[in-house]
Amino acid sequence: ALLAAQATTRKAAGLRDQVGLRPNPSLGYFGQQIADRQTDQHGVFVEQEFVRGNKLELNRQVYSHTQRAQAAENETQLLRVLTDVRVRFYEAAAAQQQLDAIESFALVAERGVQVAVDRQKAEEGTLIETLQAKTLLSQVRLAAQQARFGYQGAWQDLAAIAGLPSTEPIRLVADLAAPRQAPDWEAAYAQIVAQSPELVAAEALVCEKQ
Repeated sequence: ALLAAQATTRKAAGLRDQVGLRPNPSLGYFGQQIADRQTDQHGVFVEQEFVRGNKLELNRQVYSHTQRAQAAENETQLLRVLTDVRVRFYEAAAAQQQLDAIESFALVAERGVQVAVDRQKAEEGTLIETLQAKTLLSQVRLAAQQARFGYQGAWQDLAAIAGLPSTEPIRLVADLAAPRQAPDWEAAYAQIVAQSPELVAAEALVCEKQ
């Protein structure tokens, strides 16, 4: 996606330079025979088109807006890719954290089953307590399996969107704690309006049509 956007930008730059150049002269040859021998006519000619009215500079100005729009689209595509990668990263990190929590709780549930069995053998607990502990352990193990599948799927999405050569999960490091302060939405909006490449591209296209 990024290579395609960059190629489109280079194409727009090349067209901008080309439309501002004078047309190339034409060099040709002609020959004909009118009637008998010794009456052949041969010649060469040179043609040159002259563009007046400052049209070349006007063409270059139009394509300058096109080039600016394509450059902004290139930046927009870059931000799209970065956003997709970041979203998939945090989804995978959250799935990893969820799997860690469930697997840790599974160890506690296994310990709880062992305690319930020991208490039953010592006649301090009941069969119902043991069955309840085993049921809880089964539920936790099922949840852990589902979380493991979710983590593997989230990691495969991240590997695909980031172009990683392997889909084998590796340990992700991320701070998933909520921010202490709420974002300043007014400042964020002002920054988007001032720096948004999509707005720059739209403005350039309007100037191109004018």
